[in-house]
Amino acid sequence: MALENNLNGWVDGPPSMRDDGALAIVELHRNVIVDGQPNSGEPIIVTRWSGKLKTTCAGHRLSYDDVRKHIDIVKD
Repeated sequence: MALENNLNGWVDGPPSMRDDGALAIVELHRNVIVDGQPNSGEPIIVTRWSGKLKTTCAGHRLSYDDVRKHIDIVKD
């Protein structure tokens, strides 16, 4: 049985706020610093917990305001 792909492509702005670890792919605004360095504009996978986005690169936390666009991996 094949898994269904429910991804709808890039959406402007941050993903919806959740507190269940749901995944999203985000692209950050150019001025956002991650790990002390400017971001390269490459997509980052994040989980959503306690009003913050946690990255998969060393567990850095981002604000929803840092996100330029997203792809929501988990749909309700």
